[in-house]
Amino acid sequence: MKKWIAGLIVAIGILTLVVSCPPAEEHRDAMKSIVKESLDSSDNMLIAMLGGYVVDMVAEEMVSCRNYVLFSTGYIEYEGEKQLASIGVLGHVFVLFDREDIDKLLEDL
Repeated sequence: MKKWIAGLIVAIGILTLVVSCPPAEEHRDAMKSIVKESLDSSDNMLIAMLGGYVVDMVAEEMVSCRNYVLFSTGYIEYEGEKQLASIGVLGHVFVLFDREDIDKLLEDL
């Protein structure tokens, strides 16, 4: 009886992870919000004005995602290298970059 209950709990847990795995668009949206925060605080007026338009274009080009059924990962492609940028699990995307990393990335662009 205990094995049956444990199996049911594991099955429910796995089903929950599968159903709540965030899609690629949620990874892009999470990265966009972090970049937009960084752009809003930028001293460069041109970057601040064009930021929203540029962020949307860059997110489509630079952010790619992989779905592993139970969780998903987002990557930023920069200078030919893919860097892990976000992890999505249980319907939430956790961005691994902070504003300092984004500021550095934007300076290099």
